[in-house]
Amino acid sequence: MSLMRLNLALLLILSWSCATTAPEKKTEAPPALVEAPPASPNPVEPESKDAATPMLVDRSSEAKRLSDEGINALTNYDFVTATKKLKESLVFDKGNNQIRHALIAAYLRKGNVIEAMNHSQDWLESSPDSPVALDMRVRTLIRANRKSEADNLVSQYLAKHPNDLTIRNLQARIDLIMGFPKRAIRRSSEVMKKDEVNVGAVINIARAYLNLRKMELALYVVDQGLSVKKHPDLYHIMSQIYIERGDWQRAEAALRECLNLTPDFPEGLNNLGVVYQQVGDYNSAIVQLEKATQVAPGMLSAHLNLGNAYRGIKQFEKAEQSYSAVLKLDQSYADAYFNLGILFFENQVEGIDDEQRLQKAVTNFNQYKLLAGAAVNRKDPVDNYINEAKRMIEEVRRMREEEMKQPAPEYEVPMDSTEPAKETTPMDAPEPNKQPEPNEQPEPNKQPEPNEVPVPTDNPTKQPVTTPKPIPQPEPIPEPLPEPIPKVEPMPEPLPNTQPVPQQKPDEEPENEPGVEPLPNPDELPVPEDIPVPQSSSLDSVGGMR
Repeated sequence: MSLMRLNLALLLILSWSCATTAPEKKTEAPPALVEAPPASPNPVEPESKDAATPMLVDRSSEAKRLSDEGINALTNYDFVTATKKLKESLVFDKGNNQIRHALIAAYLRKGNVIEAMNHSQDWLESSPDSPVALDMRVRTLIRANRKSEADNLVSQYLAKHPNDLTIRNLQARIDLIMGFPKRAIRRSSEVMKKDEVNVGAVINIARAYLNLRKMELALYVVDQGLSVKKHPDLYHIMSQIYIERGDWQRAEAALRECLNLTPDFPEGLNNLGVVYQQVGDYNSAIVQLEKATQVAPGMLSAHLNLGNAYRGIKQFEKAEQSYSAVLKLDQSYADAYFNLGILFFENQVEGIDDEQRLQKAVTNFNQYKLLAGAAVNRKDPVDNYINEAKRMIEEVRRMREEEMKQPAPEYEVPMDSTEPAKETTPMDAPEPNKQPEPNEQPEPNKQPEPNEVPVPTDNPTKQPVTTPKPIPQPEPIPEPLPEPIPKVEPMPEPLPNTQPVPQQKPDEEPENEPGVEPLPNPDELPVPEDIPVPQSSSLDSVGGMR
């Protein structure tokens, strides 16, 4: 009987080991199980039931649990927990593209471009023909300022899949970011010839006309697109048109429509904060910009504009913190140094004297010039600020030296000031009309004349405290209005997609939406010729922002 039990035990052990080492089948085989390490080093005499029984973890259920926790953290904008849980979920389900998409999107929102680059590269290598993987890779490359590499990847993909209209729109978007709006119009027009109601192509054409400052054409294209579909990007572009015109009321209305469709649209929240800031409503601007930094902690322009809003209500410490948050994310962001220079130049900062404050302003202005380089044009006021700050520093030093050279004031001390005063009697009182003798000394208790300085009797040598003269304030230099940020540079951060992304077949022609009026023929839209377009060979030489 004992021999039979031993054979049965060996048979169970062999069958269990074969089940764990056999290749996993997705359709018929049960989920693979992972044995956890024993809780106790002594398996013969376990201390508890849990220590004696091996813990078996279901890979699929564990991956789902971790991914659900990660998605839930994303909805609460807890990007640290979200990235941690989603990354752990990929350990159990590495081929889950939905988790990959959410993880990369979370890293981009968080501002961790390096991790986003690593995961997008792994995804594209494992799925080279996936348009979603290519889209996320392009977004990370643009955030890393590697636009030419992104353009090459898209060109290689379209060589194999020429009928993928989604990637063709992505290529036109790269043209806009690289500074080629006319080329973007031509490519988007080709897309609309195959799909007259393609909203992605309409968005790119509207952005191109906005970049070319053809506001009427841009607004016309936006209106046509909204007649097809209410899209947040179209309302966002409409708001940028009104911001350029200075029509703050209509800009606010367009941004409200944008945020009604997508409440956590980072660029919409940022631009709404800019609108409130322009009309002087700094408290409302702070509310919108705080939310923008919450839903997208890695958005540099939101932190920069938040610092401007805090400076508007004289909360200089919070303004400095917001500017410093920009530099923690990107030390080469020139505009943060410019705004720090303005902060120290115009305002008294607690804890430092005027010379140190002005010197900090000069340091930040010079750093701005160093990083901006050729982008600093003749109209840029930075040189005026530097020269004025240096003049004020010299004035402070000159006044300090004059105060040090100024001799101590001399006081006329009466000879009998230390003697006790005599008590006067009616006999000693002088006659009313009697004039004092020439050598006669004044009485000790006589009140001093208005020009005399009374000296305390307890400390005759104590000097009076002199108050330094205030620093001369120059005429303020007019500060340029901050341009609405972002413009066309960063692509809107993708929201974590909790639903599978359908993949379009290469040979399948898109169908028009039923009941939708087609847009006008794209050939009828004028392509302006007054702005020279750089050649495609000079992709790397296109300058960045200011």
